[in-house]
Amino acid sequence: MSTIVREGTAAHVFAGTDLAPGSYAGSAAVHPAETPTSAEILARAGVAGDGRGILRTVRQRFTVAQVNAGVTLLAARPGVQRRMVDAYMVAIGGNAATATGVLLRGTRGGSAVTLMDAKVAGLTRSTILRLGTATNGLPEADGVSMTALDVNTAVTVIKDGSDVATATHIDVSFTYEEIVT
Repeated sequence: MSTIVREGTAAHVFAGTDLAPGSYAGSAAVHPAETPTSAEILARAGVAGDGRGILRTVRQRFTVAQVNAGVTLLAARPGVQRRMVDAYMVAIGGNAATATGVLLRGTRGGSAVTLMDAKVAGLTRSTILRLGTATNGLPEADGVSMTALDVNTAVTVIKDGSDVATATHIDVSFTYEEIVT
């Protein structure tokens, strides 16, 4: 049996079954006003296992000053790994310029890794630059971007090369699987 748990406005899928957001199959649903932990969601849903299948999306707008300095998109959480499913970035207020790109970074095997390298050539005003887009939304080679990050590590955003200029903000969207260890 598969179960979808509604958390806020996003549907979370267990056992790989896709249903319409807000619907569920099985015996568990979570009221949108609650903010349960992943372990609580799993317990309510009666799902055994390691927590695979909890999909989440975070979208944040950062100033270019924040991106230039480096900023945390997702803070580290004890007992939790993240595995990227998708990502995109959008330049706001103008085309991104002067930098080589904007990096979405995580930690794997104790070392910093680049999950997405958004080249400034693709960060044009109000255009979605999605992971895997031509030569501007670059993932790690051989699909490695889609493997789990280390437990209890953050996901960050930082410039590559010179400071980002011209654009005023960069929107970053990161969809990931949360794995409770």
